Amino acid sequence: MSALFPPDIAEPAPYIKELTSRLSSTNPVAVLTYGSLPEVIPEVTINTVSKRLPSFIRLFLFTIKLIKLGKQYDTIFLHNAPSTELPLLFAGSFLRDKICLIDSDQKIIYTGWRKLVHQAAMKEITCSIQDNFPLPKPEIHPFRTLSKLEEDSYEDSWSNHLTQIYPLIN
Repeated sequence: MSALFPPDIAEPAPYIKELTSRLSSTNPVAVLTYGSLPEVIPEVTINTVSKRLPSFIRLFLFTIKLIKLGKQYDTIFLHNAPSTELPLLFAGSFLRDKICLIDSDQKIIYTGWRKLVHQAAMKEITCSIQDNFPLPKPEIHPFRTLSKLEEDSYEDSWSNHLTQIYPLIN
């Protein structure tokens, strides 16, 4: 579950896309996100809830889809954000699976009601990933080729990150 997914460009959208792409090579993967026209990833089922709906309806539909997906998959990775944590609170009692928080967006400032939602959501999760995140994807420049070191560093960072995630799935 993620509030952002490509074509959104803000973090964590690129991270979520890369993670689902890599996980789908060995596991069935579905994504639940807000949006209308998400990018397609082979072997990944993408479920969306329109961002154009009023907040209450959007959160309600997200919660219903979360419950349905929770019955089909063994592990749910929740990306930290109030718009994903609140539906988790409503759906938590219906989910029998492992719920793992991916806390990659550490710039979120939890104050007021967001802090309360986050604290309550933390009680629903069974595991948390808060560090050892992969490096950002190297940018391709028209006048400079990517160095082998940049490519290898990027791939190594993903390998290390996935060794942290795979035990949570199996």
